[in-house]
Amino acid sequence: MASLDEKFFMFVNLFNFMRSRRLARSHCQSSMTRTIIAFLGTKNIRRERKLWSVSRSQTWYNTVVPDFDETEFVRNFRLSKAAFNYVVENIEEFWRRQDTNMRQALGVHHKTCVALWRLTSSSELRTVGHLFGIAECSACIICIEFCTLLQEWTTDAIMDFTA
Repeated sequence: MASLDEKFFMFVNLFNFMRSRRLARSHCQSSMTRTIIAFLGTKNIRRERKLWSVSRSQTWYNTVVPDFDETEFVRNFRLSKAAFNYVVENIEEFWRRQDTNMRQALGVHHKTCVALWRLTSSSELRTVGHLFGIAECSACIICIEFCTLLQEWTTDAIMDFTA
């Protein structure tokens, strides 16, 4: 039986040979992998997966926003708390996401705050992301989804009103 160093040397030679023959293209990738695994005599070679995420602070959203009184809430979100809650209740069934093993989903209240803050202020997406503890791209997606949902919801409401 060959030692580990000899197997590794044979593996490198085989890989270089296959690469030089241009057999390592994407359509031959699976056959190349099967050949290498069969040559090495092992069946289960798996690469360990790594999960990562950037930890972001939601302290501002969790501590400051709930303490806004009515005038501060209107000044920052351009809606009264009652109107804000009405919007959240009406779009919640369309915008709610499930938690996954990877991360917890943002709540509809949280996403509505993000979208309204972005739409009612001149803040950049980076600033909104830092305030609400999310990534810039998430803030952008949330704003686009909110506008789309609001447009569909108001169109349906107008159609119901005129009918």
